[in-house]
Amino acid sequence: MRRVIFCTETSEIAGEHLDVLKTVMGIPQAQLLISIITIVLATSGAIVAWRTFIGSERWKEAEFLAREMKDFFGDPRVQTALVMVDWGLRA
Repeated sequence: MRRVIFCTETSEIAGEHLDVLKTVMGIPQAQLLISIITIVLATSGAIVAWRTFIGSERWKEAEFLAREMKDFFGDPRVQTALVMVDWGLRA
């Protein structure tokens, strides 16, 4: 039969699991395991955050470059200069 636990706080469940770890593994080993899990989770979270930041920066850079190129090539003087530069290739 399955045991269902209803509690008002999640800390009660965490405390119960911590007590099980302490009795099965011993207090120093349980603390070591929890420390290792914490370090792994924090490191993986930092890696995900860094990748998200780098992707966002690349996207901002691409948007900026596209906007600047649109403004540059939309200028009539630049269009005239480009026609003058390419005139020999059109003939």
